[in-house]
Amino acid sequence: MPSTQQYFRHSIVFLCLFVLGAALAAPQRRAAAVFGGDNGRIAFQSTRHGNWEIYTMNADGNDVLRLTTNAADDERPGWSPDGTKLVFGSRRGGNADIYVMNADGSGLTRLTTHAGEDYAPQWSADGTKIVFRSSRDGNPEIYVMNANGSNQTNLTHNPADDNGPVWSPLGNKIAFSSDRAGNLNVYTMNVDGSGVTQLTDDPSSDFAAAYSPDGTRLAFRSNRAGNKPDIFVMNADGSGETNVTNHPANDRGPAWSPDGTLIAFYTDRDGNYEIYTVRADGGNPRRLTNNPADDFSPDWGSASDEPPPTLLPILLSAAAPGTVAGIPFDAADILRYDPATDAWSLYFDASDVGLAGNVYALATDGDDLLLAMKANTTVPGLGQVTPRDVIRFHPTALGPTTAGAFSLHFRGANWGLTSAGEKLDALGQSADGRLLLSTTGAAKVPGLSAKNNDLLAFQTAAPNWVKYRPLSTLLRARDLESVWFDATSNDIYVAFGANFSLSGDGGSTAQGDNRDIVRLTPAGGNTYSVALVWDGSAAGLPVALDAFELVD
Repeated sequence: MPSTQQYFRHSIVFLCLFVLGAALAAPQRRAAAVFGGDNGRIAFQSTRHGNWEIYTMNADGNDVLRLTTNAADDERPGWSPDGTKLVFGSRRGGNADIYVMNADGSGLTRLTTHAGEDYAPQWSADGTKIVFRSSRDGNPEIYVMNANGSNQTNLTHNPADDNGPVWSPLGNKIAFSSDRAGNLNVYTMNVDGSGVTQLTDDPSSDFAAAYSPDGTRLAFRSNRAGNKPDIFVMNADGSGETNVTNHPANDRGPAWSPDGTLIAFYTDRDGNYEIYTVRADGGNPRRLTNNPADDFSPDWGSASDEPPPTLLPILLSAAAPGTVAGIPFDAADILRYDPATDAWSLYFDASDVGLAGNVYALATDGDDLLLAMKANTTVPGLGQVTPRDVIRFHPTALGPTTAGAFSLHFRGANWGLTSAGEKLDALGQSADGRLLLSTTGAAKVPGLSAKNNDLLAFQTAAPNWVKYRPLSTLLRARDLESVWFDATSNDIYVAFGANFSLSGDGGSTAQGDNRDIVRLTPAGGNTYSVALVWDGSAAGLPVALDAFELVD
């Protein structure tokens, strides 16, 4: 029987029709750009030296540093994703324009020079663009420009007032506030201005939306609890609105901490406006500033000076035939998506090598492909294989003209996989060469039993089977459809066959559907923090994902 001893550098794949798309980093860097990481300094504006200036402080309110010293007002600072720069609005040029500076206040550069009012800038998830509000067309509109100030473009083109834009950490959406329905509500749109969607519909005023670091939630200011604003949190689709401050004072300007556990905001509950934090679930409000001046507009930076995390290119198999980016594909084909370039390609053309059916699990071993089929399938050179078997494809050519040969890698029946519920739906290899897999139902193999969301490791030496990652506590009844294991960080990337909503360590959450990918980061024991890292539908995947693998 073929062995599973070859070293697989980036290892676990579980089959799920889940494509890695432009949600994390849209057509920007790589597809998982989020403003996450360790909590760094908080930037804010204050009148403590007479006029509005930009300051930063530690996350506990200590070590306040003044960054600007200009007689004009400097307002609304926003951190770059890597924590090295701040963008802000200033009137030092005579009217409101957008400027950028280093995190220590050096290297000041003016980005806009228009006679209209340019205000409220925020960075894109990959740091290459800046979104802002401008009145250069007569009313406030949402504009976007490159990070160097070039290519300034109106996205909204609406006679209403559009304000407060913020870029999703997933890279695929911009949230903003608008009175186009009569009063201020929160909206989202695609990064090119299309697909405008109204998220809130309340007769009060909803304003100042801010995405959570994983892109699954929005904090915003609303007057719906009375004639004063509170900070609310809702899911990114507008559902699940929750008041997290619920105080008789005026609470404004929410900003998430990079680790997603806290929300900074400014409030006049002490008489003047000070900066506070509150847990994302509404608990433990804490005052950070204590100054007789007014402190406004907090924005929380990451402690890391590294670029945001990114996703590697993705190999994937889809649950049904379709077309993406003009490329037709079948359920036995394997597509490749490169988040760095937002480019799709056909990686494995099954028809070229006589393979039909549905590739239901996928892994790589060097240049070879390890595949499991959804049903009994006749494979050229092998005859019939079952959904409990793993076949190896050794390519001599890949792409639109695929060539190579098949061999049997693993015969499930020889090692205890015999029942209907023991079909393989997730596949990979560990760094030490063991075959990793998950089954469609409960599995009972020699020496252990497993649920359909546990990861098993197989080796030819006894004991043949061990639980590699017991995920059933986190995933509960959700069946793993596809998985990839990062042997360097120990993070696990998973996809599911249906809509999902996960709650992980530290208050982290992730919601999505059968075209999305979630990262599980170990948090001690069998606990994990969770984050949505790729939105397949935003990348253009038209059908569900059966299997995926991240590759160099």
